[in-house]
Amino acid sequence: MSPPFTAHEVNAALTALVCQVVLWQSGSVKEKITKASKLLKLPSGRVEDFHYREVRRIEAHEGFQIKALYEVARQRRYEERRAELQRLTEEYNASRERVIARYGRCMEAVVPGAIPSVSELEGRDLAGLLEDIINGA
Repeated sequence: MSPPFTAHEVNAALTALVCQVVLWQSGSVKEKITKASKLLKLPSGRVEDFHYREVRRIEAHEGFQIKALYEVARQRRYEERRAELQRLTEEYNASRERVIARYGRCMEAVVPGAIPSVSELEGRDLAGLLEDIINGA
């Protein structure tokens, strides 16, 4: 009977996590690696090894560190994306109201409906939400 995981599978999973954090960053590849190394508290050369799939051995403490800090980075990215979505929603709704105010209420039939705030969107079915927005509900 084989063990539930092998060193190769664990290395591949941890490499995927590090690569995901690198992809989330902005800038050139070098800048992305530098930013990811700061988030993961690893030397940039080590993150570069993960990024280029050149890692041979991952110590247990390093694996736990990567897993824990990946979760922190994922939560940070979620919060940043949520804030950006909220900003874009507010911008769209304000623009929509300006068009309606300028050209009259008859534009409500032409302009898509207002987008609910991010807090109202959480937990909603995406297909139903898009249908509500299209139908102006």
